[in-house]
Amino acid sequence: MILNLIFTKMNMKKKNTVKEHKQLRKIEALLEQNKLKHNDMMLRHYY
Repeated sequence: MILNLIFTKMNMKKKNTVKEHKQLRKIEALLEQNKLKHNDMMLRHYY
């Protein structure tokens, strides 16, 4: 799922229209959220 987002992100960087750019922002936001969730879970796991 996350890999899919990253690939989509890479593909979009090549040819950015305004619409794609907005989608790119959404994807980056999602990746950030996932990273934070993941870190949160890891921290809970270890502490």
